[in-house]
Amino acid sequence: MDLSIIYAAATIAAAVILIGGLLIWKTPDATDLEVRKLRFAASMFTGILLVFVFAALLYIATPDGSGRDIFKTAMTTMTPLAGAMMGYIFGTRNKTQE
Repeated sequence: MDLSIIYAAATIAAAVILIGGLLIWKTPDATDLEVRKLRFAASMFTGILLVFVFAALLYIATPDGSGRDIFKTAMTTMTPLAGAMMGYIFGTRNKTQE
């Protein structure tokens, strides 16, 4: 694998983490439960997307295609995982509303 691809991926990952940390630090606290749920969902989808992008880069960057198995496994497991998380987060009811 080309070393410049690894450096580029590491630089992008570091930039995303730093920007995310800055946004978290500057965002005011939310007391509304729905806002907290949306923020949690956004952070979980961002994490899943980051893992998916790294799996895709590994698949593309290797000349012998050794990342293919990781990419296919990521494709088949991340979609149901995201659906299960969204169903849990937005499918629950407050007992006080019933």
